[in-house]
Amino acid sequence: MGKFRKFCKKYHILKLIISLILDLIGYASYIIPTFAEAIDIVWAPLYGVIILVMYQDIIAGIVATGEELLPYVDALPSATIFWFISTFISAKGKKGKTLFKVFKIFKEKRFRKK
Repeated sequence: MGKFRKFCKKYHILKLIISLILDLIGYASYIIPTFAEAIDIVWAPLYGVIILVMYQDIIAGIVATGEELLPYVDALPSATIFWFISTFISAKGKKGKTLFKVFKIFKEKRFRKK
């Protein structure tokens, strides 16, 4: 698992392609409407672990798992959103802090005193 982390860390384009494939797999559950939620129950934990390993962010893994488990929410391309955040809003080498930084930026801008 450590080699996979190093590999994904070095290659942002590969992470984007993997993220797009993961999002397409998430959309595939809508092909069979009656079994969509049953498929999501199996897919969600696996998806969360993949996101956790790829982006080294526990919050991203939890959000990804929750997003897949909630009905009708898995239409969001969460893996691609995580790729965008990790690529363009980096935490400057701090592992597992990327989404915390995004939340902090949002909070500062939203509650800034004028």
